[in-house]
Amino acid sequence: MADINNIKYSILLILIAISTPIQAQESSSDPALNAYRQGDYDKAIELYSELLAKNTDDKNLKFNLGGAFYQKGTLNSAKSGFEDALTLEAPEAKSRAYYNLGNTLFRMKKPEKSLEAFKYAMKFNPEDEDAKFNYEFVKNLLEENEEKQEGDDEQQEENEDSEKEQDSDEKEDENEQNKDDQESEQEKEDDQKSERQKEQNKQQQEEKKKSREEYQDMLEALEQQEMQALKDYIQARTVKKRSPEKDW
Repeated sequence: MADINNIKYSILLILIAISTPIQAQESSSDPALNAYRQGDYDKAIELYSELLAKNTDDKNLKFNLGGAFYQKGTLNSAKSGFEDALTLEAPEAKSRAYYNLGNTLFRMKKPEKSLEAFKYAMKFNPEDEDAKFNYEFVKNLLEENEEKQEGDDEQQEENEDSEKEQDSDEKEDENEQNKDDQESEQEKEDDQKSERQKEQNKQQQEEKKKSREEYQDMLEALEQQEMQALKDYIQARTVKKRSPEKDW
């Protein structure tokens, strides 16, 4: 684990490190350069800005000002300084400007543009090992991210397919449940209809029975009436047939 951490730390140092400022003059008493080397980047920015106000087209000063902004973490200003220095005539100086621009773009989370800058740095100075290392590092990083993205896309597609299949199964289960509910509801309606029919049949049977009983009672009443009428008739006939007594 210690070796891996050391490798990561070395990579980090190389990516953060930028080319040293281009000395505007050979004198070692350059105040801006001394402030930069002492880590007083605010002072270096102030002094380089003052020099640029007097020499607005000095690409070396713009390169150095970009380096001071980079060390301070003001990346947009550093990017502008290095971009202005890309027109330096000396191939090695142009390579250093592209190299520093590549590091700046990488820290700005723009790896594709950073890779392009390192490519130009190698073009103008094929011997720059730091540019080669950073180029390969960023290239491998982009390839790994692309593979990871492809893997994530495949996983997402699998998840979407799985979700679709699950949704389809759930929908099928829901349809089956609805079908079962409909069948159950139909069975319930059929049972209720059957019960109503049975009740109607029962009522009809009771009504028929009642009608038969009433009819039977009526017949019995008629028979009794007829029997009584017959008795009355017979009795009346019997009285008429009796001989009347002589009136002496």
